[in-house]
Amino acid sequence: MEKKNKANTALKGKKTRLLITGASGLLGKKMVKMLPELGFEVLGTSSKASGKIKKMDVTDWKEVMEVVSDFKPGVVVHAAAVINVDWCEKNRDEAFRINVEGTSNVVEACNQNGAKMVLISTDYVFDGKKNGKYMEKDERNPVGAYGWTKAEAEKVVEQMSNDAIIARASVLYGYNDKKDRETYVTYVINTLKAGNEVH
Repeated sequence: MEKKNKANTALKGKKTRLLITGASGLLGKKMVKMLPELGFEVLGTSSKASGKIKKMDVTDWKEVMEVVSDFKPGVVVHAAAVINVDWCEKNRDEAFRINVEGTSNVVEACNQNGAKMVLISTDYVFDGKKNGKYMEKDERNPVGAYGWTKAEAEKVVEQMSNDAIIARASVLYGYNDKKDRETYVTYVINTLKAGNEVH
């Protein structure tokens, strides 16, 4: 308990500036709410401005450069992405533009402004055939368009970034408000309530 309190005190004293892309999504929205409570100065961005969320379309190179340069964050958490698996299959070029080219723009802005980048990726970069737990260095082998775009985004970060972390999330769930997208948990609940099977 004492260690945790010391860590919180250290964080509150630091006042690191964090820029969160995808701040209208499930994870981004939660981070924008929680991180200021830990003493961070946070700017949330999304492709559309809403309330305290600043407009920053990650596919617009100029806009990304301007927002990051103006805010001067110490860390950029890049959570913006198209995550609808079915949509990505039908719109591969657009999914690539957002998930990969958008990531490239964010990396470049981080490099130019000396910010650490945290890419929120996914376990969909793997094919799921390994007998056992996946490790960081396991070979990526995505089987669908969404996983492919995220695998390519990871490669962009590895090749271009001066200072980055790649965090692969599996199934995100939780609740912010009624505007949240459907998560796997809410999908299961709603499907079962409707009397349908979940495979």
